[in-house]
Amino acid sequence: MKKKIGIVTLHSAINYGVYLQAYAIKEAVKDNGYDAEIIHYTKRTESSSASQTKKNKTLSRLTHPFKTLEIIKNIKLKSDKGAVKRSNAFNDFAAYNFDLTATCNNFDDAKRIGEKYDAFVCGSDQIWNPVHTNCNPYYFLQFTDKPKIAYAPSISLREIPEKFKKDFNDYVNSFECLSVRESSGAELVEKETGRKCFNAVDPTLLYDMNKWNEIACEPIQKEEYVLCYFLSYSKTHEKVIDKIQKKFNVKIISIPFNYKASKNKKCENYYASINEFLAFVRDAKFVLTDSFHGVAFSTNFRKDFAVIKRIDAHPDKHLRMKDYLEKTKLSDRIITEKNINDFDFSKVDYTESGKIIKEWANESRKYLSDSLNQCLSNCEKESNNKNILDYFHDDCYGCSACASVCPVNAISMEKNSKGFLYPYVDNEKCLHCGLCVTKCEIDKNNTRRCRDTHLINYIAWIKDEKEILKSSSGGIFYAIAKEILNQGGYVCGAVYDDDFKGAHHIVSKEIEDIEKMRGSKYVQSDKRNVFNEIKSLILENNLVLFSGAPCETAAIRTFVGDNNNLITMSYICHGPNSPEILKSYVDDLEAKFNSKVTSFTTRYKNNEKVLPLHIKAEFENEQEFITEYPSSSFSRIFMSGYAMRNSCLNCKFKCFPPFSDIYVGDTHGKYLNVANYCEKGASYVFSASKKGQELLEAINNDLNIAKADFDIMIRNRNNILFPATAPERSKCDAFWEEYEKEGLNKTVEKLLPAYQLNKGFKLKIKIFIKKILK
Repeated sequence: MKKKIGIVTLHSAINYGVYLQAYAIKEAVKDNGYDAEIIHYTKRTESSSASQTKKNKTLSRLTHPFKTLEIIKNIKLKSDKGAVKRSNAFNDFAAYNFDLTATCNNFDDAKRIGEKYDAFVCGSDQIWNPVHTNCNPYYFLQFTDKPKIAYAPSISLREIPEKFKKDFNDYVNSFECLSVRESSGAELVEKETGRKCFNAVDPTLLYDMNKWNEIACEPIQKEEYVLCYFLSYSKTHEKVIDKIQKKFNVKIISIPFNYKASKNKKCENYYASINEFLAFVRDAKFVLTDSFHGVAFSTNFRKDFAVIKRIDAHPDKHLRMKDYLEKTKLSDRIITEKNINDFDFSKVDYTESGKIIKEWANESRKYLSDSLNQCLSNCEKESNNKNILDYFHDDCYGCSACASVCPVNAISMEKNSKGFLYPYVDNEKCLHCGLCVTKCEIDKNNTRRCRDTHLINYIAWIKDEKEILKSSSGGIFYAIAKEILNQGGYVCGAVYDDDFKGAHHIVSKEIEDIEKMRGSKYVQSDKRNVFNEIKSLILENNLVLFSGAPCETAAIRTFVGDNNNLITMSYICHGPNSPEILKSYVDDLEAKFNSKVTSFTTRYKNNEKVLPLHIKAEFENEQEFITEYPSSSFSRIFMSGYAMRNSCLNCKFKCFPPFSDIYVGDTHGKYLNVANYCEKGASYVFSASKKGQELLEAINNDLNIAKADFDIMIRNRNNILFPATAPERSKCDAFWEEYEKEGLNKTVEKLLPAYQLNKGFKLKIKIFIKKILK
């Protein structure tokens, strides 16, 4: 197995520089021959000594109404259709390019996740600015004793505040290899710690324009333009735009992140994706920016540019820009209030600065390579004696592909105390052939998205309203499954166990079994031996439809490989409850009604309407039980995330294009202004391959179809792109401890009722306020 490197960096803010520097660090580590993952940490600050409390923030906004008004306007800007589309594009980029770990909510989570890595790299942006992050020990890798490398973290301060000095010095001294992004930062580290510190180039400059051209899209504008990329906006910005328009007399494209900037009528706003941002910089006649990474990419693409000094931030923030421009001999590109009238917008001469950037990047690549070699020199050499247990336990999705592919049946799927399946390896049988690793979807190199056609999306429901009532939403699965049977094929989907206390996948061509596959199960199913069954059927030239969660469809595609006889269909997945929770819920119902359950559904359409969702159970003694799903203990646990599989809380399969030919999910059309929306249920429908498109066309006459905007669909169902919000690990542990002692209902009443009611009330208020703002 390759050595594993954990990367700590800012990566989640909707900011081009933040995303691209995180991507660049990860790529640079991988280019050195290591596996690399970005640790998905969610908190900027860990202690409260220097951070504002919610009370202080509220008081601050009340006493500064104009600032509050600006905040409201910027929130409104984020709800603009273009801004929503940009946000979706950012998250899709992260899902496909970042290789994120499970979510870290706190320091203890980071310790646990950090166990699987051989070394760590932290770097870039302002993670070492104690004012910015409250000197959070996480960003200094204090959750681990393993080798630590600092690659270009930004400090952006002239002095370390006195209250942070001791922690800062202690943290920095724990690193084997030291570098920072600014020359002033390197001097500051040497002054504070007495250690030599290398001045590394920003990660985005480790790669030249050829690398970024691979990511950038085709040219967007045919005519010449000036690009404005601002993170703030002031009178100076406005004056410079006026001046540059007179000088160049071309279109001005603005990528707005500020409400005031978006209202300048001389600019044409464009909410660019990351790929489009790179193209806009590359193809611009001139770039006007106040962003560090706006400058970094301008110099990388060798563009003519100018920098407006920001006046809305901490004075030391400009140090990043100042140091970079001084080092590259480009200090004359800064515009201030004093020199605005005399500023020279002429072409940039990159003769000298280009050589400096190239040499600096080469030195920085060598620093990173030498640091990785130094820190990992004592690790054991790579071994071919590997099996599935070499992967980190918490990353496992429980797909069973490893057990299915093992040639000597050395791997079995065993339930843990929570009812989730994990691989167990009999080392006496294991050949250490590594075949299980090649079929494991944890390694995203093993999985492939559907990319052979343009994505098509709409909202649909089957015309037969009697059949809709039997389905979770619009009955799309049933219509597709029937078409597969009509073509002589087989369908694989999840059904409840005979006692309704678990679920498993089956393969069948009988309509009676298709009926059992209908409806959401809300628990992870046992795949048993269906992977091998499907492979055998496909080798015999049979058509097979596999339906499951996105991770499951990715797993079967990885297991079988590319084959026209395999069609995959996944659903918009929140992440399943533990099978143990379903078992306990059904056990409690049977005890309450003193009878065995003979029928169970979590998606019963009471009064022939999809909302509100209902649970319905029928019993041998002919009694029945119906209750609203959201208020049930089963739902409250499901929505809390306390009983979800760890990998589900940071699902790597939430992205577009998806890992299945067809992607479906619930929609509530009354929120989307869909004409003739069916209150009995409707579905989002996406096709991401030619196979999927042809299959949907084959059932077209069975469906009512309504057009729908892709970005609005994603905005209304954010778990299309986002995993469920991960609860703190300590709360999950507390839930399971209480569950073991008190059982399901008492645990829910103790830990979840107030939380759920409070959360629902707050959510309604937030929705109401957002509607007013819009």
